[in-house]
Amino acid sequence: MGSTSVAAKVQAAQHSQLKAAAVLTVISGDVQTRFGGSGFASAMDGAVLYVGSTVRTSADARAVITLFEGSTIELEPASDITIEEAATRSSSTIVQLAQSVGRSWHVVTHLTTADSRYEVRTPAATASVRGTAFEVAVDDGLSGPTTTVTTTEGRVATVDAAGSSEVLVTADQFTTVRANTAPEPPRSAPDAQRVVSVAVISESSLVVDPLGRANGFKDGKVFAQTPGARVLMQDGTIVVTLPNVPDGVFATTVAAGASATVSTTVTEKGEEPVTVSTAVEAGSASTTSRVELRKGSDKPQLRSLTSDESQKLSDAIFSAKSQVRATATPTQGAAAPTGATSRTTPAPTKTSDVTTPPAATARRTLIPVPTRR
Repeated sequence: MGSTSVAAKVQAAQHSQLKAAAVLTVISGDVQTRFGGSGFASAMDGAVLYVGSTVRTSADARAVITLFEGSTIELEPASDITIEEAATRSSSTIVQLAQSVGRSWHVVTHLTTADSRYEVRTPAATASVRGTAFEVAVDDGLSGPTTTVTTTEGRVATVDAAGSSEVLVTADQFTTVRANTAPEPPRSAPDAQRVVSVAVISESSLVVDPLGRANGFKDGKVFAQTPGARVLMQDGTIVVTLPNVPDGVFATTVAAGASATVSTTVTEKGEEPVTVSTAVEAGSASTTSRVELRKGSDKPQLRSLTSDESQKLSDAIFSAKSQVRATATPTQGAAAPTGATSRTTPAPTKTSDVTTPPAATARRTLIPVPTRR
């Protein structure tokens, strides 16, 4: 029996009496986890996380954590976050995270009671929210840790580590908190250098950016994995707006059914928008339209890929990108699996001591174009 198999069984035995808190989606690179005082080990896509679990991304890795109540956390490269608390008590949802370094992007389920709490603690500050989308960046500089909180939607109360001073960061604002200092007054977030907007008439469509992060609507749920992403569904049209995304291929998957047109617009700061429209034929299966974005000498170059070009792309890459991972949320109170974690984690249920609400439903978010981070 190999050491990996032995370690997996030991870990399963340790977790057998714990309550599942989240599901991990590995987008790319080496993502590692640890529980309590154990050492870090490479994580499997779809792994179940528990209170006390820490997730760490390497310099080229990205991951998404889907919490039991439907909120998601996208981790950028070289980031580290710990689930300190994740539970439902008397209809109130309590989530507390600790981030020591790196960048995390949070899309939080609207908390339904006054006692519900979602907090991200860093060495310099604590960000507390009630249903919002925001980013936390922690920089461990020479002068000590610095935390920057940027809000895309809603409001984020940000306090210093001592808890003596608080500012309220509203949509399209940010604040910076340095070690042992009060939070700076909120300021307007800088305009995005680039905004990519994808519009498609469909009830279910996902846009996967060049780094593999999915955004849109699927199965009645909203996905916004790209930091700063805004998603709108109105009058049957899904609009996904992505700020500061890199060059590469944007894959838009449209659900089976009627034909549709996928319109992709890129706006570079100070330049006129460039739009490409691609027709998607009706079919019994979902269809994917792919558009390539490259920085040109005078303006961005945007073009639809031909069928032959799409076929030459790696099937493995796009099969992973075209399907949203970890759409299920873990059931609190369920026993840990004894082997590799299945991606068909049961839907949240009510147990004798914990009531877990269903996953978040799709939200309606206004999207200004161009947008701020």
